[in-house]
Amino acid sequence: MEAPYGAHPGGSHNFYRLDTERLRLFVEGAKAYLAGDTHLWTDYVARFIDGPATHGEYCEMVGMSNMFKLSLERLDEES
Repeated sequence: MEAPYGAHPGGSHNFYRLDTERLRLFVEGAKAYLAGDTHLWTDYVARFIDGPATHGEYCEMVGMSNMFKLSLERLDEES
């Protein structure tokens, strides 16, 4: 099944780049979880994974302007 920005926060070659800010939140949460502090990880999961009921809600929550910016920056890198 295809979903626009479905690889987010990862990038999709020739379509959009990584969302480094959202990846930073993921990594910080994962590191904290592995260190025994589950708060950052559970907050991340609640906000980005369990929170949005649909892919559309996820895109709206992250911000479509942010998603479009990732696409435009990817195109700028190719120029």
